Amino acid sequence: MLLDKFKRKVREATTINGVLLAIALASTASTTFLAMKLSSEHERVVITPPHITERMEITWDSANAEYYKAFGLYVAGLIGNITPKNADFIVETLSSFIHSSIYADVRTKLKAMTEDPVFRDSGAYSYFIPDQILYEPDTRKVFVIGNVMLGTAARQPLPDAIVYEFQIRIENGRPVVFGLQSYPGNEAHTVEWKKNHPDAQQVKQGSAR
Repeated sequence: MLLDKFKRKVREATTINGVLLAIALASTASTTFLAMKLSSEHERVVITPPHITERMEITWDSANAEYYKAFGLYVAGLIGNITPKNADFIVETLSSFIHSSIYADVRTKLKAMTEDPVFRDSGAYSYFIPDQILYEPDTRKVFVIGNVMLGTAARQPLPDAIVYEFQIRIENGRPVVFGLQSYPGNEAHTVEWKKNHPDAQQVKQGSAR
């Protein structure tokens, strides 16, 4: 019984990772095209992808809320679906839009997690299920709230509530993540939240998972 359930979950995880790979390749291609267009014309580009009802807009140095939220969800999906097998691909993909000031720390944390013998040798798999996305205009932060589902060959996946917090800027027509934090729970640490929790311990910049 456990073996059948495990096989089913592995198939689900494989499907999710396949979709994630397709999104990553499409995102890389579209970002390159937009960067070239913006660098030559410095104009506003409006995007309405299939199955997306809200328009996403990006200029040389800014974007609208829908673009920031979509990009935050994309990054959270990469990090939340990392496994020992796809770690190198995801870490390399992140290098294209994580700012150099925090990339080394993010890379170290992600690699350490996937190289942990307990995680690596137990047949572990994980996937991220988002529940809510918030955008804070004053700080240009995106909060992706959801659950990381972590399971092993001998255990059904269990939900682990998590918030991914990104500070994103548009530079030369490209989105760049300057701040990345993650913390347990389902409360986004917005400016208003921090005012109401002055004694809350701050999460170190650059943390992941």
